[in-house]
Amino acid sequence: ANLPAGGRLVAHEQNRLLATTRPLPDRSEVVVSGDALTVAHRWDA
Repeated sequence: ANLPAGGRLVAHEQNRLLATTRPLPDRSEVVVSGDALTVAHRWDA
């Protein structure tokens, strides 16, 4: 199903990365594709 015009999609991470993850990501972004979404962590060089 498509989101209606003016609709909003709110996403949040379910689990944080492990505290031992180093370096921590520079940012996290939502990736939406078709009828699915995920959160992608980005490390910038």
